[in-house]
Amino acid sequence: MNEELSLKIKLERTFSDLVFKHVHSEVFINYCPEHGPLNWEAHDKAIEGMTRLDIDFVPEKGANPDWFEREDKEAASRIYQNYTQWMFGSLRLSRFFSYVFFRQSEMCFGWLSIVAERLKLMTYFYYVFRDLKPLEEFDPFHILSSELYFQLESNRNQPPDVMVFYCLQQAHFEQSIIALLKILIPVQEAEIHKEFTKIHEHYEHQIEFFSTSLLKFWELKPDLKPEFLKRSQPFLNYLESFVETNRLLQSVEESRPGYLQTVRDQFVELCKQKQIPVEEKPGVLPKDLRLQPQEQKIYAVASSRHLMGYRDRIMKVIEEHGVKNDALLQDCFRKMSAHQSYKDQFNTGIYEYYMFEQKKIQWQLQDVKEYMGSVTDLSVTDRDFELFDIIKEIGYCEAATYTIGFSNLMHLGTVHPFTLWNTQQCHEELKHFHAVRWVLNHYGVQTTDLDEQYLAEANVEPTGDFFFNQYDTVMINFLGETHNIRAYLMLADSLESQPFKKVMRWIAEDEVVHKKVFGAYFNYMRSLHKNWEQECYESLMDQGLHMHQAKVSPHYYKLMKKIGMFYSKANRTSALKFLNMSMRAQYLELKALFSPDVFTVSEFDFRKKHLAAYAFDP
Repeated sequence: MNEELSLKIKLERTFSDLVFKHVHSEVFINYCPEHGPLNWEAHDKAIEGMTRLDIDFVPEKGANPDWFEREDKEAASRIYQNYTQWMFGSLRLSRFFSYVFFRQSEMCFGWLSIVAERLKLMTYFYYVFRDLKPLEEFDPFHILSSELYFQLESNRNQPPDVMVFYCLQQAHFEQSIIALLKILIPVQEAEIHKEFTKIHEHYEHQIEFFSTSLLKFWELKPDLKPEFLKRSQPFLNYLESFVETNRLLQSVEESRPGYLQTVRDQFVELCKQKQIPVEEKPGVLPKDLRLQPQEQKIYAVASSRHLMGYRDRIMKVIEEHGVKNDALLQDCFRKMSAHQSYKDQFNTGIYEYYMFEQKKIQWQLQDVKEYMGSVTDLSVTDRDFELFDIIKEIGYCEAATYTIGFSNLMHLGTVHPFTLWNTQQCHEELKHFHAVRWVLNHYGVQTTDLDEQYLAEANVEPTGDFFFNQYDTVMINFLGETHNIRAYLMLADSLESQPFKKVMRWIAEDEVVHKKVFGAYFNYMRSLHKNWEQECYESLMDQGLHMHQAKVSPHYYKLMKKIGMFYSKANRTSALKFLNMSMRAQYLELKALFSPDVFTVSEFDFRKKHLAAYAFDP
């Protein structure tokens, strides 16, 4: 790896380290085997409810400016812009929630899936309203504008029930903003109104999940509730004092005076119905929700300290490396301190490609449940029992995606075209865990280690040591998906259970889509940056080939041992033969992806380097 690229990767790592400086929760609040069917119940209900709606997230037809009366057009335009800017900032903060939820499996899984759905919803409104307000006319954004909230230690380390309450309040608030946008669209536009009705129901499922999760936390850890009751609650949203939220509130109130008070009243009533204690705020919306002078001073100090620390780390990397490069330095500071254009972030081409490809083979957890419900023969051979144990480990490796998904949210606001579709991919990988869990439970085998508590205890904390540069993130996943496709298909062929065979093929079809989209993203980045392909290759040869997608999970080691033992006993193939077939496929895929003058490694040397990702001493 050349000197400049090595420096660039170290600087990127310095930026990503800002995400990983937090202490993860060590408090376990999960259902256990003795809770039986309550394990994952709220998660399954919410995810199935949202995905059954079949929302067209990439509509061909948006709102025509000519439909609107002048006042409604101006109101919809302002609210759409401020909603997008507010949502863009609040979604970036989702990764801060994950540290609090890390030891609560159901909440962590559900939250990542809802974040993926909210990214799709935000983008849906972009498709609907972009002709009313082009992104070029949006005010530029600053990635720290909302993140200031979590620069205060007191905000970063809030209890999990408080953070779930914020999620509940946010879901209700978003639902109310979208309800207002629906009012502003002319009634005769039936198709858009139909999708808005689905989206309203989508938020009902979110609200049910968060309210159920909050009560569950108090059930399993009762000492949380007395402290919760002592805390002052935000009027509408935990970010209500910050600029982007204030702009949204102002545009809503200008369009419909009194609407925000109604939203608050409805939230109070909702909490009463769900038996959640809520403050009876005064009957009049506060005139000024902005940060007060003393609060502004506190946040200014926190922001200055944050930026100074970042600058010092950047300069230290430069000094240690012995390379002076003004362009790289400027880019690092721009990421953290400069205003950026929304137009650059809303390049949705790869996302649209992902959604198009996924729609061809789309299946959901409810499809697995309905299919398994139709199966009458649940007999299992000894061979399948052994395979079930292997597939369970695959499920755990897929489950590790929630740490990767939240980590990659750091790119929201810097490389949003990647985050937009990659978060959807992580959502799909979590679906694979739950599909495996459901089938195993249905067969009544290997169920005791599929509960929430076991999963929380079994997975290690995420760190900045995994996927710490953009090149390896793309390449490791591209190679991993190429391997997984063949691994899952071979397992499917080895199964004598026809139902499980079918589900494993569904999972493999998802991995085909993921591999194709990582390849498409590679080509997208190559078209943007002239040196990207060469740098990607150098990073891959230097360190990327030594890693595997699931190596962050301790179950990956168990999986490799179990699958090796199985193939060593099978008559059709061996572990070594399968690995050779997989590496052959990976090499050919890379050779087709890269330009011939860049991809010069021999297949023999590729295998030697890449073997470290599969053969190891744990």
